[in-house]
Amino acid sequence: MQNVEFKAELRDPELARAQCRLIGAGLVGTFRQQDTYYRMPDGRLKKRETAGAPVEWIFYHRPNLVRPKLSNFTILTDAQATTRWGTASLRPWLVVRKTRELWMIDNTRIHFDDVEGLGRFLEFEARASAKYSVAECHRIVDHLREQFGPALGEPISVGYCDLVDAERRNAARRDGGRAARRSAGPIGSGPGRHRQASPTSVRSSAAHPESAPPGFRRARFDTTRRAPDRGG
Repeated sequence: MQNVEFKAELRDPELARAQCRLIGAGLVGTFRQQDTYYRMPDGRLKKRETAGAPVEWIFYHRPNLVRPKLSNFTILTDAQATTRWGTASLRPWLVVRKTRELWMIDNTRIHFDDVEGLGRFLEFEARASAKYSVAECHRIVDHLREQFGPALGEPISVGYCDLVDAERRNAARRDGGRAARRSAGPIGSGPGRHRQASPTSVRSSAAHPESAPPGFRRARFDTTRRAPDRGG
């Protein structure tokens, strides 16, 4: 199966909902989801657990682009996933938890996602089929981007798993830096001489992307250069 997909930060949910109603999209419902990602040598695999629905395993290939991109995917049941990959060979990578509000219009899903630790996003997924070619799906998503533009923030080139992984790495770096400072002790204390950090080094540290607000850190992913597809 194939989707044409686009994701962006959601700045004005109410404006986006009003736009859904204006274009004739219907509200399907709101769902609590947990996606467990697994490391794979090729492509990505996630186990999706949705409250009140059967477990789904989604295996997919999708480039990291800020513009709408094509996703090739397969959805499997628990039994099918066990047959294909077994159980012992899968290595969990990370977990993404979110609340998803789903709207539908024709062949297109509109997702209002509130992702734990990341914030709110809007996502379009236009399903390709015999009736809707990939080219037509691109036109649909491009048109939706224009219609919803005032409610959107920065486009996002990667998946939620990449954003969660980046936040986790940033937190580990910050914790490591604090631990190192505690181990070194206060400047000028104890025997021997301690070099005081220069104003230049302090300014450089403050300007580093890892010290920037979460929205700025996410913008590091917003590049038209295709990123390598890491398994998971």
